[in-house]
Amino acid sequence: MTTKKDLVIAVLATFCLTATLFMIIPTRSSPGVGDYDPWLDLDDSGTIDGTELASVARAFGTYGTSINKTALLLELQARIGSLNASFLSSEAYLTTRINTLETTVVQLQDKTTSLEERQNQFKTIRFFTANETYIPEIYGHPTEVAKFTWIPCNGTDNTILNAYLYFERKGDPPNWRFNTWVEINGQIILQFVDNGPAGPSYGVVLLRESSTEYRQTITIPFGALGVSPNQSEFTVVVKVGEAYGDSGRLWVRNINLLLTVMDGMPIS
Repeated sequence: MTTKKDLVIAVLATFCLTATLFMIIPTRSSPGVGDYDPWLDLDDSGTIDGTELASVARAFGTYGTSINKTALLLELQARIGSLNASFLSSEAYLTTRINTLETTVVQLQDKTTSLEERQNQFKTIRFFTANETYIPEIYGHPTEVAKFTWIPCNGTDNTILNAYLYFERKGDPPNWRFNTWVEINGQIILQFVDNGPAGPSYGVVLLRESSTEYRQTITIPFGALGVSPNQSEFTVVVKVGEAYGDSGRLWVRNINLLLTVMDGMPIS
């Protein structure tokens, strides 16, 4: 009597025999290019052999929901196309944004350059020297204590608007008067005389008390009237000397000169 077990054994034997024949036949014939089906090549080896047959034998008798491989491939291709389109769209958006940012950067650079040029048109420049200078007791022969040079950026459109001078001094006796000169390009524009208890000749008071320690003068303002504008450079010389009828010892140091200048005025 044939049992169910015998039937299964017969089916498997038939399948194995068939598989063996399929393995033998290709070796004895010359298969055409069209005979190869990549969908049956489970391990993608380029050859349909016992590996695929063993996999089919293990799965023999199983069942489930089938997969439409063609439809799946088309779906994958559609998704790849959608992703590619999305990528191209993002690339175009990023390119536009980069171009916009580059334009904005150029505009900001132009504005910065314009602001720097406008800032350089009117500015205050500080010159400083810490050199200590002793002033001899020779009336009418002031001693040069500092020399500064301003070279404008625009050599044909410039001028000095005003200036301020201050420095430290020490010496004795307590009522010793002294003069301060400022020359610009060889022209005297300030000749300040500390005039003792009566006050200064030009409305400015210096510290006059005798001291063995350095004292700060007040700031001496002065203009640049008479100095020709539009020079390639301006040389400022500061001199200090003994006032008439007085004598004593005097040292100065830490000379500060502040120049407010115009350097390149735009026409419009």
